[in-house]
Amino acid sequence: MKFNRISRKAVCALIVASSLAACSSDSKPEASTPAPADTTPAAAATTEVPATTDNGSADAAAAAAAAVEKALIRPTQIEVTAPLGVAAPKGKTIDWIQCSIPACTQLGGALQEATDALGWTLNIIDGGITPETIANGWQLAVANKHDAVIGSGFPEVVFADSLKALDAAKIPVVLLNVTDEPGNGVIAVIQGTPAYGPNGALQADWVTTDSKGSANTLYVSTSAFPVVGLRADGFKAEYEKVCTGCTLDKLDALPTDFGDALNTQIIAYLQSHPKVNYVVAAVSDMITGLNSALAGASLSDQVRVMTNDLNPALAEDLKADGPLKAATILENVNVMWQIADVLVRAFAGVDYSATANAPSNGWIVTKATIDGFVDPYPMVEDYQAEYKTLWGV
Repeated sequence: MKFNRISRKAVCALIVASSLAACSSDSKPEASTPAPADTTPAAAATTEVPATTDNGSADAAAAAAAAVEKALIRPTQIEVTAPLGVAAPKGKTIDWIQCSIPACTQLGGALQEATDALGWTLNIIDGGITPETIANGWQLAVANKHDAVIGSGFPEVVFADSLKALDAAKIPVVLLNVTDEPGNGVIAVIQGTPAYGPNGALQADWVTTDSKGSANTLYVSTSAFPVVGLRADGFKAEYEKVCTGCTLDKLDALPTDFGDALNTQIIAYLQSHPKVNYVVAAVSDMITGLNSALAGASLSDQVRVMTNDLNPALAEDLKADGPLKAATILENVNVMWQIADVLVRAFAGVDYSATANAPSNGWIVTKATIDGFVDPYPMVEDYQAEYKTLWGV
C-alpha cells in the first residue's frame, strides 16, 4: 500500500514538547497509486469477504468482516456495572472547560444532565479552540477553586502550570480524549489512548469489507488533537494489514476549517484524484455538508463516505442514503456520565479504577440501523437510568 500525507493548508498543530510551535506552509499533494482492482464504489454495505485474495489475505479479510458484523449491533449495557454502595456526595461544583466545536457543546449538555442528577453545579468555561484560549480556560479553573475540573482534547502541555496549581490545591482533574496518562493531579483519563487505535481500525475494517478489498481512500484527520491522530494511526495500521492492494492518502485539517472550507479542500482533492472512491473522516464535524458539496460537484457517485460520530446534519445525510454510508461510534454523551461516575466515587472515597479503565463500547451506524438513534446520540439508549441506578439517585 502507498500512504501519502497531504497537508492542503498550513496546520497549527499542538506539539507535545517543551513549547508550542506553529507550522509553516506545506508541499504540493502527491497523487496516490491506483489499486490494481476495479475502483468503482461498492453498490451497498456488506459483510461479505472479498472473493479473491489479491488485495489482502483471506484470513485478514475474514477477520475484518467479522469485526464489522459484530460492530453493526448496538450495545445495550454501559461499561460500568458496580453500584456506588454509599450515598452520593451532594453540593459539588465542577468546572468543565468546553472547546468551541459543536461536539464539545454536545458533551457539555450531557455533563449538565449528569451533574443535575447528582445534585451538583456545573460551571462551563468557554475554552475556545486554540492552545492559548484553552490555557486561559484552565487559568480560570485554578482561580475558581471548585471541587473538580474536566477538560477534553488538548494535551497537558497546553495547561501544565494550571495543572500543577490544581494538584497543589488537591483539586482532582479528569481528562477526556487525550493521549496523556493519569498523574500530576489527573485522576483519570477517559477514552484515551486505548480507545482510539481500535476505533480507527474498525473504520478500516468497514472500508475494506464494503469495498471488497478495492478501496482508494482519502483519510481526513487533524493534528490539532493528538488523540485523533491515534485514530488515524489505527486506521492506517489495520488498512495495511487487511487491504494490501488498496491506496491511502491523508488530508490534515485545521479545526477552524471543519465544514465548508474543509469540504472545498476535499472536493478539490477528489477532482484531481478521480481514482479515490472512499473518504473517511476522523471527526464528524469535519464533513458536515459534504454530501451536498459532493452533489454540487457531481461527485456523489464517485465516493462512499464514512465518519466517526454523528451530528444532526450528518444523521440526515446518512438516512438519505447519499455518499455518507456509515459512522463508527465511540461513547459520546454517555462518556460524560462515566466521568461523573469517576468523580462521585472519588468524592465518596470509593475505588473508581474500574470506571476509569472501562473499555469503550463500539458501534457502526448505517442507514439500516439509524432509526431511533437521535440527537444527542447515546450509544446505550437508557444510559442515564443505568447510571442513576448505580448511584442510588
